[in-house]
Amino acid sequence: MNQPFSNWMMIAGLILAAFPTATGCRTFHSAADLSPIAHGIDASMQTTSNDRQAVTTGEKVELLIESAAAAEDREDFETAFAQYDKALSFDPGHATATRRLAALYAKRGDAAKSSQLFVALIAAQPRDAELLCDYAYALYLTDRFDDAESQLNLALEINPELIRARNLRGMIYARSGEIELAKQQFASTGIRKAEIHANIALPQLLSGDAVGAEKSIELAKSLGPTHELSIKLSDYQAALKQL
Repeated sequence: MNQPFSNWMMIAGLILAAFPTATGCRTFHSAADLSPIAHGIDASMQTTSNDRQAVTTGEKVELLIESAAAAEDREDFETAFAQYDKALSFDPGHATATRRLAALYAKRGDAAKSSQLFVALIAAQPRDAELLCDYAYALYLTDRFDDAESQLNLALEINPELIRARNLRGMIYARSGEIELAKQQFASTGIRKAEIHANIALPQLLSGDAVGAEKSIELAKSLGPTHELSIKLSDYQAALKQL
């Protein structure tokens, strides 16, 4: 459960309100309670203190989430994990922190904890195609390809134009060795041929298919890749040497 993030995940990074309080009769137990002035001041101070605390906690949570997101951007997944986890200690029901933590559990290889969090999120938002796609990606990272494809099918039923879902389905096909189906999925998103082959190279790298990955990289390079894609292909070639 507390396994460090796998080195190969660095390759994967290359691809792509409050309820009102009911009030009623109050039983007074002390002389101070019998003084409406004293009681009014105390209540006002308490309310102000609570409101201040609520704002402070909310700000802490948002700052932690911003910090965690920045850590993810620089691929410092351990720091991101710790920051999201701390945010949830202040606000256990925070959807964004829960969602990102679920994804990071998958990157750690903890499929059970990742699924537990995603299932709870989806129960509350069953028609959120992006959330279903996030869950599918987490399942993909833990090699649960059939389960991932099931979630993608649900996402595409809700939003047939969700390109992320089609790209991920292409990744699943490529990881499973179904290269032609992978090409079809990537082509359906409207990307160029060079990008199709580059997208196929990544899952081949993750599968340890050095021969297939090298072929896909060379094909992509021969099809006039953009400067940005050329840099990515160079990164793939560097990763290939480590297989």
